[in-house]
Amino acid sequence: MIFRNRVCNALMAAKVTPMMGMLAMKVRAYPPDKRKRDIDNIQKPLLDALEKGMAFYNDCQIKHLTTVMKDPVKYGKTIVTIRKINDRAPGISKTGC
Repeated sequence: MIFRNRVCNALMAAKVTPMMGMLAMKVRAYPPDKRKRDIDNIQKPLLDALEKGMAFYNDCQIKHLTTVMKDPVKYGKTIVTIRKINDRAPGISKTGC
């Protein structure tokens, strides 16, 4: 819950508006220390927090997801880049789902 609130607050401060359509997302995760971590445990809470914070309407819009675990940095950080995928298919909703 703390993580989700931090993500939502960051999105609100940046005045992010929800992206529409099909999206590609790149995640660069910098853990706070050298403890062993599973990369897949980063994805679900991050996608849910970004949806709750209205970076996009629904995480089913993410059609391409790249996650990279980087070297640790003090306090840790996560950098997310989201881009729209060109949609040539007719009849796709604003959520792309």
